[in-house]
Amino acid sequence: MWGKLIVLLSLAFQVAASVVSLRLFKVPRRHPCVFLIAGVMILMVWRRLITFIHILSGNSLSLKETVFESLGLAISVFLFLSALWAVPRLMQFISEKNELLEKHSKASQIIRDLAIPAFVIDRDHTVIHWNRACEKLTGIPAEEMVGTRSPWRAFYNEERPVLADMIVDQASAEDLARLYGRSSHPSSTVKDGWEAEFFLPALNGGRWLFFSAGPLYTPEGEICGSIETFQDTTSKMKTGIHLSRSTSRLRTLHDIVKEISGEKTVKSLLDRAASLLKEEMNISNVTFLENTADKRERDVRLRLAASSSLDADTMERLTIELQRSGLGLSTRAAVSRKNVVTANVWEDPEYIPFFDGTFSEIDVPILDGEQVLGVISVEGYAPFDSQDEELFNILAGHPASLWRSIELVSEVECLALTDQLTGLPNRHALFQRLCSEENRLLRYGGRMSVLMMDMTRFKEINDTYGHMMGDDAMRASAACIRDCLRGSDFVARFGGDEFVALLPETGSDEASLVVERISKRLSDVRVSGIPLDLRADFGLALFPDDGKKMTTVIQKADNRMYENKAGRVDT
Repeated sequence: MWGKLIVLLSLAFQVAASVVSLRLFKVPRRHPCVFLIAGVMILMVWRRLITFIHILSGNSLSLKETVFESLGLAISVFLFLSALWAVPRLMQFISEKNELLEKHSKASQIIRDLAIPAFVIDRDHTVIHWNRACEKLTGIPAEEMVGTRSPWRAFYNEERPVLADMIVDQASAEDLARLYGRSSHPSSTVKDGWEAEFFLPALNGGRWLFFSAGPLYTPEGEICGSIETFQDTTSKMKTGIHLSRSTSRLRTLHDIVKEISGEKTVKSLLDRAASLLKEEMNISNVTFLENTADKRERDVRLRLAASSSLDADTMERLTIELQRSGLGLSTRAAVSRKNVVTANVWEDPEYIPFFDGTFSEIDVPILDGEQVLGVISVEGYAPFDSQDEELFNILAGHPASLWRSIELVSEVECLALTDQLTGLPNRHALFQRLCSEENRLLRYGGRMSVLMMDMTRFKEINDTYGHMMGDDAMRASAACIRDCLRGSDFVARFGGDEFVALLPETGSDEASLVVERISKRLSDVRVSGIPLDLRADFGLALFPDDGKKMTTVIQKADNRMYENKAGRVDT
């Protein structure tokens, strides 16, 4: 009798512990440990069930077996209590970790694959990224640096703050000058960033490096870390010494680089560089070609992007000719990733003329690691010499670094303003848009409807179908709302299950029609063929009827949405 009771209780507690543990299967992207725990629990329950069936068959337990089963009962009670305590905490830990990995995966990939050496620290000065190019230049693998607070070890013989540390600490210009000398100055390409260039005797026998660091912000505008990039400029410095006899050319190069370093977009960078080269040097035409291929490390598809002497229509015509024929000296330079110096262009059968009167041409690829960003094509009235080739080769390195820096800043800014789940603008982007719309409306007049939307059935969807279906439903809702709006309207994910739409030059009647359209379309949404009957509560406010501050208007829309929600629940 006692043996049956002990085994039955032990079986009951093990089944209960297994049920509690199996809650871990609700966690997205389940870890291997979840399956291990489930397997162990199933084996233990199966073992206890066999023993219980054995007793029911009329067999009795010996004293030794009774003691063993009593010990098993104690272990089963312990397992049940442990599962009650540990499983909720383990679920929370795994969910938070997966959410963090999902949030940073895209940014991590951008930084990891960046050809420019770079590392990132957080607000606690801990290294969180140390990319491959950084490993190659410094000789220090990422596993030795990530998680530490000592990026200085890669560059200096003694402990001292790196440029990224001082950005996080928001150090003053005097502190930066004290540590980095007169070479330190505010960055011309990164907002609130700093740059410096100096010789590091401790790095690989002594190297010249150009450093650039800038802050990373949270959606609320607070500094949450810093990214620092650096380039080995040793070859450039040595080449500069070698070309010291060409003082005027070097001064010209310096002036051009200084002028173009302040450009904020790739288009303005190339336009300015082309214009300066034409002004400062005895050449007939300079053209910058951009590689528009998706995989720039492998493919080449050139487009004329800027020129000192060609108009937009001519560049478009020449682009079509280049891409159709696959010929051209610029194409050859891009494909081979080598300079192409042509003393007499008319003797080359692949030459495609850009500018009348050209006799000689230098085509220099603009490279970022293995990627071909574009080509500098310089045309002259007279043959170019070896010093001209060296000069343009040096020059090509500067647009490459600025080009990639501009692209990186643009990518990071895009990530900071985009909701990663739905692809819509996020809360930070919404408030930026509200500020600009308020300024526009106050200056030029007009009206605007602000529409708040709160999806009502997502908890039910998550509980019924799981969080993966909930994510798909959220994406489908975002796409549905976006499709119901005009091209001039703006919609953002406000947070959680809430969305906000800005409807310029729209009154209450037109906005009400938008609400009806969105409600009908939401109810028809299907995800994986399943009708979800999606619904939302709406709140509408108008500018300037409800206020001349957009923050006031959006607050009133939010209040009305919750009033509608409360009215629906009461009903």
